[in-house]
Amino acid sequence: MKRQCLSINPNVLHLFFRHIRIKDWWLYVIPPVLSFYNIGLLFSGTKAIAFVHLLQDYVLFIALTAFTSALGFYLNEWSDIRYDKIGNKFNSLEQTSLLTKMFLLLVLCLGIAIISYFLKWNTAILILYILQLLLFFLYSVPPFRFKRYTYVAIILDAFYSGTLFYFLAILYSTDIAVLSTLFLISVCIWGFLRGVRNIIFHVLKDKIHDALSGNKTIAARYNTDIILQWVRNYIIPLEILFFVMLLSYLPLPFFTIVFYLLFILYLYKRKEYRIPFIYKRKNEIETNVLVDMNPFYEILFPILTLILLSCFDVRLLFLLAPYLILFPTILAWIKSFIMAVRHF
Repeated sequence: MKRQCLSINPNVLHLFFRHIRIKDWWLYVIPPVLSFYNIGLLFSGTKAIAFVHLLQDYVLFIALTAFTSALGFYLNEWSDIRYDKIGNKFNSLEQTSLLTKMFLLLVLCLGIAIISYFLKWNTAILILYILQLLLFFLYSVPPFRFKRYTYVAIILDAFYSGTLFYFLAILYSTDIAVLSTLFLISVCIWGFLRGVRNIIFHVLKDKIHDALSGNKTIAARYNTDIILQWVRNYIIPLEILFFVMLLSYLPLPFFTIVFYLLFILYLYKRKEYRIPFIYKRKNEIETNVLVDMNPFYEILFPILTLILLSCFDVRLLFLLAPYLILFPTILAWIKSFIMAVRHF
C-alpha cells in the first residue's frame, strides 16, 4: 500500500492567496518597506553581526510585514462585502462561509503571534505596530469604518499603507539614537505624500463602484481633472523634494540623488521618448501620473539600498538572488529596459 504524502491542495492555497489579496501587496508594499530595513542596517552597520542573525532578522521582518499586510487587506475585503455587492464590484469573500472567514482570520492572527514571539521588540516598535493594527480596524471595520469619510480615509490610508511600516523597518534594524530628526521627518512626509497619491489612484479607479455603494470619496466629490491637476502641482513636487532630502542622508548621496532625478526626468518624457531627448518613440504611449513613480520605490530603490548595503558588507550580496526570486518584477523591469536599449 502506497504511503500518501501530506500536501496542500493547490486550489485551497489559491483561494487563500486570493482572499488575502496577495497580488495587491506582495510586490507593492513589501519591497519599499525592505528598502527602509536596508537603510536602517546602513546606519547601524552590520560587519559586527553574525550573518545567520542578520538573515534570521531579515526573514522574520519580511514575514511580519507579509502577515500584517495580509491581515489589513483581509479585514478590508471582509468589511467591504456588503458595499461591493451594492457597487457591483467583485469581492472574493462574498460566497465564503462565516466559519471559513473566521478560520482565515485566526490563521493570520496566529501567524503574527508566532512571528512576534521571535522578534526583538522595544517600546517604540511595539507602539508603532499596535498603532498600525489599530488603523486597520479604524479604517475598514464597523462600527468605525472611517473609510466612509472623505478626508479621514485618505489620511488613515496614507499612514497605514506604508508610512508606519517604513518607520518600523528603520527602528527594527537600527538604533534610533543614530537617526537624524530631519531624516525621520523626510521619511514621514514623503511616505505620507506617496500614500496620498496611491489612495487617490485607487479611489479614481473605483469611482463608479463607490458612487453606486454610496462611498463619499474625493473621486465622487470632485472632477477627475481637478484632482489630477492638484496631484501634479502639489503632491508630486513635494514628494520628489522630500525623497531627495531622504536620499541626502544615505551613503553616496550624489549618486543616489542623480539616479533618482534621472528617473524622474525619464518619467516626464517617457510618453514620447524611450531615452529622454535622445531616443524618441515611434508612437506615443499612455502615462498615468498617479502610478508612474512607483516602479522606482517598488523595484529600483530596494535593489539600490541592497547594493549600497553590500558595498559596506559583501556578505549581504547573498540576499540579492533570493530577493530577485521573491520579487520577479525587478528582473522583468530590467529585461524590458535592456530590450529598449538594444533597439536603440
